[in-house]
Amino acid sequence: YVGSSDGNLHAVDAKTGEPRGGGPFPTGSPVLSSPAVHAGVIYVGAFGLIYALRAEDLSEVGRFTVDGPVDTALAVLNDKVYAVTSKGQVYAFNVDPANPQTGASPVADSENTQTGTSPVWETSVGGQVFSSPAVAAVGGQNYVFISCGDSNLYALNADTGDEAWRVPQIPVFGPLASSPAVVPSEGILYIGVGDGSVMAITISTHQPQEGWPLTVGSRVDSSPVVRDGSLYVGSADGLIAIGGDGD
Repeated sequence: YVGSSDGNLHAVDAKTGEPRGGGPFPTGSPVLSSPAVHAGVIYVGAFGLIYALRAEDLSEVGRFTVDGPVDTALAVLNDKVYAVTSKGQVYAFNVDPANPQTGASPVADSENTQTGTSPVWETSVGGQVFSSPAVAAVGGQNYVFISCGDSNLYALNADTGDEAWRVPQIPVFGPLASSPAVVPSEGILYIGVGDGSVMAITISTHQPQEGWPLTVGSRVDSSPVVRDGSLYVGSADGLIAIGGDGD
């Protein structure tokens, strides 16, 4: 499932590359948001709306209203879908995995479509947001982590929207744009920085781990990826692999 600047969400067969799912779904604006898939439903952001679509045929079963464009990826945790607008508003909406035909918890109208559903909570961070939210359960707490254009890394309570903590004024050249990468089992969060480094933050203490940040070269706007004990980082001048011990 992929959004396009032509204003459509497309479904492509992963084996053949052929279009599938009843044709593209028109959103009315360029789709810069990466979709999230949950219980047979696709959630994708556009300008002022989040659409809920059946994965099998891209038919609309719901929509949620937000104030501004949703240009980054959506996230789903514990039956909630999370979205951030470029203006810095953060939203959480209920979804219903027990009913994949509707994919949303409020009562549907006669056409089986959810419209204008109120969020579970909404809040705002201190600047524009160019990164995707990362949601994770760490140490018994559900978090939404957001890198913000005001150079702060925000940790919000995913159940209430309240700010749990923040790492203030991370040194950058321009907005903090790297999406956080969370390793819940280790209680660590990785984030790229505009000065050409990568930070590893211990979530329980909100402090950088010993030996971090590491300088990798040019600015890092992309999200780090953790796999098989290694950290992979894309910077402006190349791809860097960092061993699990920071070497």
